[in-house]
Amino acid sequence: MKEKIILVLFIISISLNIFFLVNSTITGQTIAEPVEKTEFNVYTEAVCEENGNIECHDEVFVDCNGVETKLGNIVGNNPEFELDWEDPRE
Repeated sequence: MKEKIILVLFIISISLNIFFLVNSTITGQTIAEPVEKTEFNVYTEAVCEENGNIECHDEVFVDCNGVETKLGNIVGNNPEFELDWEDPRE
């Protein structure tokens, strides 16, 4: 009988220790940190070379919070123009 009482007290002691250990780490409060706004832009820029004709392709650029990265010619188009060609957008 004495051994059963000691065993029950031991189990209660361990249970209380586990409860207070877990309970002290769970606060129910959330720490809210301000979220910075991300500036993200993707754009293309025409790169032209003159080799008897004018050959152009689009280079793709990504700008994230002021850090610009060149992705390269992922569009895959390479139009060719005569040397006297003028861009109508200008």
